[in-house]
Amino acid sequence: HSTENRTMEQPTAFKIAFSDAQLAGLKSRLQHTRWPDEPADAGWMFGTNLGYMKSLTDYWLNDYDWRKAEAQLNTLPNYKVTIGQVDLHFVHRPARKKDAPALLLLHGWPDSFYRYHKVIDALAADFHVIVPSIPGTGFSGRTALSVDETADVFARLMGNVLGYERFIVAGTAHAQAAASDSCEIVRMRRLAELEHDVVRRVDDVVDRPHAGRGEPRLQ
Repeated sequence: HSTENRTMEQPTAFKIAFSDAQLAGLKSRLQHTRWPDEPADAGWMFGTNLGYMKSLTDYWLNDYDWRKAEAQLNTLPNYKVTIGQVDLHFVHRPARKKDAPALLLLHGWPDSFYRYHKVIDALAADFHVIVPSIPGTGFSGRTALSVDETADVFARLMGNVLGYERFIVAGTAHAQAAASDSCEIVRMRRLAELEHDVVRRVDDVVDRPHAGRGEPRLQ
């Protein structure tokens, strides 16, 4: 890692923690939902099916265990850092080999960093894995940014914050624009070059055995 001629923003460990009062407030709002009506046999023609939404709400109220989910999320190495005016959350799992390439995984919208939770450890066998919450989503700050601005934040995360001179970018279809712009910004700063043979290595790791071809099959 190189920090030459760059100001390093310092990330801090981040723990996901919602108070009992926040969870009670959510439960109260769910219990007092004002349900709309819908035409007979509407199915999914006019939006979310009403019966499905009521069933989902009942699951959140009576079966879903947030504290269990919260504990599982906190087993990931979560961090936060301020880049410009952006409060950015990200997961950073270093590889077992110090000289491994860095891999930036980007989710789209609507989505979250949780999309990749099943493959982070598997990929860390061969890559330093970084998974941010794109600004305005998840545990990142509510900052509205253009694609170019978002790409700049990711480039600064990889270079200024984590010190990676070279890295690979992969993501969903909706993340491709930010991924491409991140790469261009890095090229302009002479920080990275993307190589197709390395990208193929990413596909091979994602394919075994946690996912299928192309995009990870996460549930």
